[in-house]
Amino acid sequence: MASPMMMPLPPQRSKFYPYSLTELEALPTPSWLIQDVLPEESFSVLFGAPGEGKTFVAVDLALSIATGTPWQGTAVERGTVVYMAGEAVSGLRRRVKAWEDANSLTAGDFFVVREAVQFTKSSDVDGFLQDLRNCGVEPVLVVVDTLARSFVGADENSSTDVGELVDAARRVQQVLGCAILFVHHSNKRVSKKNGPIERGSGALRGAADVMMQVSKSGATVTLACDKQKEAAEFDAVELRMEVVSLGSDKHGPPVSSCVLRRLGHQPSARQALNSAQRMVLDVLAGFGDRLVTTKEWLDRLTALPGAPCERTFYTHAGLLVSRGDVQHVGKGCYALTASGAASARTAYPPASSEASFPAASATTLEEGGAQQETVEGSAM
Repeated sequence: MASPMMMPLPPQRSKFYPYSLTELEALPTPSWLIQDVLPEESFSVLFGAPGEGKTFVAVDLALSIATGTPWQGTAVERGTVVYMAGEAVSGLRRRVKAWEDANSLTAGDFFVVREAVQFTKSSDVDGFLQDLRNCGVEPVLVVVDTLARSFVGADENSSTDVGELVDAARRVQQVLGCAILFVHHSNKRVSKKNGPIERGSGALRGAADVMMQVSKSGATVTLACDKQKEAAEFDAVELRMEVVSLGSDKHGPPVSSCVLRRLGHQPSARQALNSAQRMVLDVLAGFGDRLVTTKEWLDRLTALPGAPCERTFYTHAGLLVSRGDVQHVGKGCYALTASGAASARTAYPPASSEASFPAASATTLEEGGAQQETVEGSAM
């Protein structure tokens, strides 16, 4: 007797659809936005005391995803990020600029919402989702910085109020198909494993897929995993805050911010390229030694048989920049470096037309003030 064929999953399931074990087995395996750290479509909380570096960590995670840049040596899945900045928008602008300068990248898929969405108000949640639809923004990650600013008037210690926040966050995830990360403050209470725990009701921890704690000693910021629901908890990551000069503001005082670098991490910058990465490099080499716009590079690449898709292109381009094979020059322009020319096979003929260079786009955030952020005294 022939073995029975596995029945396909029904195209649509009701809210309380009873899955068989076979259907559960056929569901897609959960994947990662940041390998072993941040799962796709997860509900995560990043918590710590004021001034410990929470926002620096959140920005580092978010910009790595938005640019497809490995996060502190860990693979990422590139995608659009929406950052809900309920606190200190001008400071966020400086931190983003410092990260871009330090990594020679432009975070084009990183969007900032300047008002805190109140998750206990359905009108706010509806408005947020509608604005994203109107703008055509489809994030893989929404960062809420901070939970307190998006929970005004509610009681963090009430399991009922926190339950309402969780339900609203789950709705955002369901509609957008994205992960959500809340930046939150810690309490004076201490856990057995990692010290202070998050502030408020335990209902938040109960609902979370991932809990990450940030702590700081001098210039060293430590990211520890306090809960990883569907995988093993990752080992603590030690990061050093490094000052990045941003020049001077219009009144003259110098402006700076900080970026994070992993302690003891030696990036495997010269590992052999795989076939897709080499194709991306070779296509750029085909333009010769002139500047090339992103559009030119991508258009020529995608015209080739077997070329990687657009999303993967940005991941490979970021890797080539981090290796030193490609230089990111200004807004949306790239050039082959000497090491890139030596690595490339130049299998594709150079273009006959010169590139047109787009003007640098104006920032969508307000200009920040002249306040400097230092390694020892950085806020959040």
